[in-house]
Amino acid sequence: MNKWSIDTIQDAWQLATKLHDGQKYGGPNEGEQIEYINHIGSVVFEIMTAITIEDGMDSDLAIKCAILHDTIEDTSLSYDDILSRFGSAVANGVLALTKNADITEKKKRCLIA
Repeated sequence: MNKWSIDTIQDAWQLATKLHDGQKYGGPNEGEQIEYINHIGSVVFEIMTAITIEDGMDSDLAIKCAILHDTIEDTSLSYDDILSRFGSAVANGVLALTKNADITEKKKRCLIA
């Protein structure tokens, strides 16, 4: 059975929504701009699908990391902010998903994460 804390999931979602407010990304149609929170939601949907397939997955951790996965690289939120608000497992998970701009080769970047 999958277990997660709806209160902390909602806390993470509210935070991500505020932090990504006004950010947009290109849509499928030329010139289209979509609210960035849509991307965050898509990643969460992928994780929720994985949770139904993978036994033993920490669903609470996975969902929080999915929601917060772009916050360190794209917003003012720091690792320490996530650590104090959500704990070390979430902070380390988000950090692992954060692109390192100091590494120029994509292959090396993936190995570090």
